[in-house]
Amino acid sequence: MIDGGAAILMERLGVLLAASAEAAVVEEVVFRGLLLVLCLHVARERGAKRPAFAAAMGSSFVFGLMHVVSSPLPPDVSGLVLAQAALKVVQGTSFGLLMAMLAMRSPRFWQPGPRRYLALGVPIAAHFAFDMAYLAPAVMTTGALPATYLTGNPQDVPLLLVTTVLLFAAAVPCARALMLGWPHEQK
Repeated sequence: MIDGGAAILMERLGVLLAASAEAAVVEEVVFRGLLLVLCLHVARERGAKRPAFAAAMGSSFVFGLMHVVSSPLPPDVSGLVLAQAALKVVQGTSFGLLMAMLAMRSPRFWQPGPRRYLALGVPIAAHFAFDMAYLAPAVMTTGALPATYLTGNPQDVPLLLVTTVLLFAAAVPCARALMLGWPHEQK
């Protein structure tokens, strides 16, 4: 039999696992499986010089923006809340670009039809791992998912700032590779 403290930790771990899995699957299917593909189609139709770059950047920016738009605002919108919003857009856009690159690196991504969704396995796994690490401090200490990214609490800034800087640093070479031309891209 599990004692009370262990039962609470197991319950919190279950919340963390379920929330991370749901976000990873749903967001990757929507943003990389649907929106990225749609953006690629539109970029090609409009004659973009680098359609993979345009699609990855466009879908990633929407991904980053949606993490702010979907977050409820605290009652008093301060400069700190606005800074958190800006960081969250940069963080989400950078993360989205990394996930787009993971999807596009798979030859299956470039195949028409449902087989394209097989390219989402690696981004889903990476997204799951990121969310597990990012959400663990809040969920394991409080038992609840954060209600918003825009808290206005100074103690929430370090994790957001560090992950934003690291993700941005990783996304820059990805964006550069896409600007130079994506070798797997089919016209």
